[in-house]
Amino acid sequence: MTAFRAAFGYELRMQLRKVSVWVTIGALALLTAVATNVIHLVLAIDDGEEAAVRAARLTMALLPVGFGCLVADRLVRDDRLGVRSLLDATPGGLGVRLVGKFLGSCAATAIPVVGSYLLLVGAYAIRHGDATALGASGLLVVTVMLPALLFVGAFAMLCPLVMPTPLFRVLFVGYWFWSTLVYPSLLPTLNGTLFTPVNGYLMRALLHAEDGDLAGRVDGAALNFLRPDPSAVTAWLALGVLAAATALALSGARALLARTAR
Repeated sequence: MTAFRAAFGYELRMQLRKVSVWVTIGALALLTAVATNVIHLVLAIDDGEEAAVRAARLTMALLPVGFGCLVADRLVRDDRLGVRSLLDATPGGLGVRLVGKFLGSCAATAIPVVGSYLLLVGAYAIRHGDATALGASGLLVVTVMLPALLFVGAFAMLCPLVMPTPLFRVLFVGYWFWSTLVYPSLLPTLNGTLFTPVNGYLMRALLHAEDGDLAGRVDGAALNFLRPDPSAVTAWLALGVLAAATALALSGARALLARTAR
């Protein structure tokens, strides 16, 4: 536990002190607000739960792109600074330090992402005097936003171990747009399937969201066999798929680190 706390605390403090974390996420939040006309899409909605879902969708459109790019250098940085061998010599185990580094980096980088979302929902609640949006936002943060960010963070740890970090960032941006923003009837995409990082199935199951591309079959779309009808079962199945992919990515990162440490 000492090694975990040390790794977690160090990464948390390092990320929170980086100006680039706040500037990048803030710029993407501002770009999202301007490009999507947040006042119309969120603040003008009459239903609090629907507003919370719409705000979550907008937040998770661009901000995870910055999140993944910011976390991508946290693991390979040890090699760049020449301190990995020193860390390997300390007690605590490689896996424990990796999990601490992963959770610390993700927690710090998630703070401005989640903060931007809660700021938008809070503005809605104040404007409409509707506290239901706040309750729904807490549920969405825990079940949809944080699992998606942890998934992104895990692959942002793994992929730069096998490719240059700048290349991962370019590929990740393309992947995120393809898997979460491309409308299914336009191109084959993971959007709306059990395998998309933004879990629309949970949004539908928990809050009865009705956005057409959140989850489920889309007429004329490819990969509809990966879009079963939304239900409580498929909602938790989608979350399980995301959790398994996250764990697999971390396991792969640990295996690669262990191999290079020999």
